[in-house]
Amino acid sequence: MSTFLYNPDRKNKQDLIDEFVIRNKVLKGIFSDIQSGDMKYPEQHYLLLGPEGTGKTTLLLRLKYAVEDDPVLNKWLLPVIFREEQYHIWKLSDVWEQIATYLEDEYGFDGLTKEIVKHVQDKYFEENVFNILTKALDKQKKKIILLVDNIGDLLKRFDRIEVHRLRAILQTDAHIRLIATTPEVLIEVIDYTQPLFEFFKVIYLQGLDYDESVLLLSKLAALNNETKKIDRIIDKNPSRIETLRMLSGGTPRTIALLFQIFVDNEYGNALNDLEKVLDAFTPLYKHRMDDLPAQQQRIVDAVARNWEAISVKQLTERLRMESKIISAQLGQLEKNQVIEKRATSTKNHIYLLQERFFNIWYLMRYGRKQDRESVIWLVKFLEMWSDKKELEKRTINYISKIQKRDLDKRSEEFYAQTYSFFEKIKPEIKSSLKNNIPEHFSQLIDSVFALLITKHYQLALNTLNKSMTEDSEYLKHHVIFYITKYFTENKNEDLFISLGSEKKETVLKLITSLVQTQIKFEKTGGI
Repeated sequence: MSTFLYNPDRKNKQDLIDEFVIRNKVLKGIFSDIQSGDMKYPEQHYLLLGPEGTGKTTLLLRLKYAVEDDPVLNKWLLPVIFREEQYHIWKLSDVWEQIATYLEDEYGFDGLTKEIVKHVQDKYFEENVFNILTKALDKQKKKIILLVDNIGDLLKRFDRIEVHRLRAILQTDAHIRLIATTPEVLIEVIDYTQPLFEFFKVIYLQGLDYDESVLLLSKLAALNNETKKIDRIIDKNPSRIETLRMLSGGTPRTIALLFQIFVDNEYGNALNDLEKVLDAFTPLYKHRMDDLPAQQQRIVDAVARNWEAISVKQLTERLRMESKIISAQLGQLEKNQVIEKRATSTKNHIYLLQERFFNIWYLMRYGRKQDRESVIWLVKFLEMWSDKKELEKRTINYISKIQKRDLDKRSEEFYAQTYSFFEKIKPEIKSSLKNNIPEHFSQLIDSVFALLITKHYQLALNTLNKSMTEDSEYLKHHVIFYITKYFTENKNEDLFISLGSEKKETVLKLITSLVQTQIKFEKTGGI
């Protein structure tokens, strides 16, 4: 399935139909509207809005196949689809020529392009081409449903007169119905001075909810022979699904790319796997950043580097920009589903990147060393959604590799940090782990946890900070850090909100476990 994550149009028609398990509500709504209309008069035109990877192209293809397979519609309605990369279209007449070429290639409108070529030198070429096109459709008693991926790229190439002309045609001529997509809010649609202002019915493709994520994961599991594994997770550990959903922002493509990491029960080199996934996302995420205006790039950079949610006041101080400018740009970024706004106990909202994996990618690629390596740990923590047997298997495998000296120093310390905080594994395995992890790290764990359990929270934090060197900064445990802040700042509510939902559950769990594991702490040598 991953082979066509970026090019669903290359997928076999039946495979795409069989694998289409999300966005069915949107599909049903639009298709029902198509079925109920006869296009004797101009119909409602649609714009599907969602970031990259939310399924816009797949939805267009699924609509195309639904029309083709409908025994009533396929007698008179012809789906014509434009791929995202239409580099040869630079003016409105190019659109009509491309439609003519498609009709000739796919539906037997022989001689149509030759007829158009005869009028290349005409003064009113665009109008003449459109008339030739509509006459050909009338002759065969056909209508067109035009499916355009990323229409914003086309609109940017048209001058204002051409956009006015396009609106006039779609509003008054019943030959063509348009369903288009865009990864961002278009100024041509939201600005009341623009020709296409409030012209489309806009449908926002939000991140998947829990039930939709389950549907997608179940389908991915079936395609990868992992059904039993996913069924067990859904039945026994549904919170793991929610963890994946939060990390991905509910973006289908992100879930699909992360799928194998999250169902893998074997030890493997998770750091290498993560690097490969991050590399796979680089074209997508770099394109997302490059497409942002300069001010929005600065704001996204500041929000991403902060990781936790950040306020407008904090952004104003860091960026030295006026708060009203930052607020306006945050509003635009929220509409484009890049930024997520969270309410606090005051009127001041806080903001973070909606797709947490985008934030991870950004810090891994552009953050300072301690940020990159802390995020690796966070990903590993979220990745550890295994049951007790799986955790023990991972830990024993790690101990074996340490004894055989199969790991470099960085991997040694990284996995030591991760496995040392497992709560589910047997005490004897923990003891064996402690005996094999680097000595300085073992001593650090003992010291910090001893101080935490005796309620010397600030001293624990100071000890942790003093123990860090540039080479081992990634040993700093984000959760311990926020536990100490949580207590030392008197359970500040807004601080807790700013942790993000993926950390709140972890913090609460560890705060509770600190009290419950004092005896275990002593028995297992401080782990």
